[in-house]
Amino acid sequence: MSELRYLSIEQALLRAAILFSTVGLSILLNWTAEQGAFNFWTVLLPLGLGVLTMIFPQAPWTPVLMVYAVVVWTVVNDDLATAGSLLAAALLLIIHTSAALASAVPLAASPPSGLWVRYAGRCAAVLGITTLVWMAVRVFTGTTVPGGVVALMLATVLIAAAVLGYERWVNRTTTA
Repeated sequence: MSELRYLSIEQALLRAAILFSTVGLSILLNWTAEQGAFNFWTVLLPLGLGVLTMIFPQAPWTPVLMVYAVVVWTVVNDDLATAGSLLAAALLLIIHTSAALASAVPLAASPPSGLWVRYAGRCAAVLGITTLVWMAVRVFTGTTVPGGVVALMLATVLIAAAVLGYERWVNRTTTA
């Protein structure tokens, strides 16, 4: 734990992304469950797991947090095809990706740019697939798909295309 004082700026930002995403997830869980502001199961326990994930991203706290959040989300939510489900999935994706990237390099090191590009492309692809599946669930259950989600899907596709195009361009210029 004393090694945390040697964090690089990138490592600190990744760990901040874990913490802020966990705070957002806790707020979303608590709002959906309609519980008090300091409910143990929807606020305090996820925040504690998020802090442990932030401090020890290579430890098993990340999957514990993710499984716990999915179970609690399923228990407290009447309709899993709500817009909150898509937001919860995006927050879990940020937590997972930030923890994976933070644990991939030493504390004082900055992740190489190629690693950033690879993880950004994967995040965009996973978010795009998640949004497509979410939209399909809504259509099959007979509910409408809000226009904002269609815009999110288009933005995700554009981001994925830009990241993949950039990765191809970087690979082409470095091998030439």
